[in-house]
Amino acid sequence: MKKVISLGLLVVSMSVSSNQPVGKLTVVEDPQPVGALTVVDEAQPVGKLTPVEEQPAPFNNFESALAEVENAQKVGFKDGMWKPHASPEGGTDTIGYGHKLTKAEAASGKYDDGISDSDAIALYRKDIESHKDVVRKDVKDFDELPPKYQDVLVNIAYNTGGVKENKWPSLLKGMRAGDDAVVRKEMVTSFTDEKGKKGKLITRAKKIADAVGLSE
Repeated sequence: MKKVISLGLLVVSMSVSSNQPVGKLTVVEDPQPVGALTVVDEAQPVGKLTPVEEQPAPFNNFESALAEVENAQKVGFKDGMWKPHASPEGGTDTIGYGHKLTKAEAASGKYDDGISDSDAIALYRKDIESHKDVVRKDVKDFDELPPKYQDVLVNIAYNTGGVKENKWPSLLKGMRAGDDAVVRKEMVTSFTDEKGKKGKLITRAKKIADAVGLSE
């Protein structure tokens, strides 16, 4: 019986008989030599990996316009970080794209060291969703309205805190009738600064109306 034994780079071929002594060994060259070995020094640790921050999706037209009217000058943004800044209307500070800190947030100091732009955008989009929920409670047919009107209502809630039916009857009537001209006229909000001075936010309303596609 003939056996072939592979020893590293060599193959040993020999004949073996159960009744005969071991025959002469024949050494033949292995036709498939083992490739070169790479020695890794385990004492050298692998360098620290730096995680890549996932980039948020670009703003849609409404998000872009709302971010602009809330903080066109990007107050509080420096060296790639957003930090709290004084709110024009007084009260707690604001950070990022119009997020007014709650008293609990301000007291906790969670934003004192600032947040990245990606985090500011995530906070901004979370605020938009929370204001949609506020409007849903105020306007029962909110989800049946066209998206452009939903955006208008979210803008109002973002600016004033809500959209009560009894405070915006003409606006909601115009929306339900599909009358863009009426919506443009009635969607203008008011502003009161920390000194009590009031004014209408006509430019804000026009930017939002144009962004969501309301006809003239």
